Amino acid sequence: MIRTPPTPDFREILRTHGATVIPPIARTDTGPETLARLQEKENRSFTESLALSVLFMSGENGQATIRSIKKDGMERVAALDDTNIEFYQFLPPLRLASSRERSAIRIHADRR
Repeated sequence: MIRTPPTPDFREILRTHGATVIPPIARTDTGPETLARLQEKENRSFTESLALSVLFMSGENGQATIRSIKKDGMERVAALDDTNIEFYQFLPPLRLASSRERSAIRIHADRR
């Protein structure tokens, strides 16, 4: 595993946000080692070739996460990292009835 010394940006966000910055950086920082290992391999399987392509194209790495935390703050990175799906995300957008539609609803309700 390749170890690099902490960058000044990492030290700065660690000082600012504390230890909460470590998990999101660690999750995205596995890519470079895996990418290097897959690139070194001569006879890759289909799955390994696919993984190599995805890792290469995604561009996710620890340095990008550090830059995101520094630029957008920990809240934004946490929101991007959140895998919970809320039920309201699948509901259609709320559209308010126009005055014409409200009048039609009132007339229909009065007839009952």
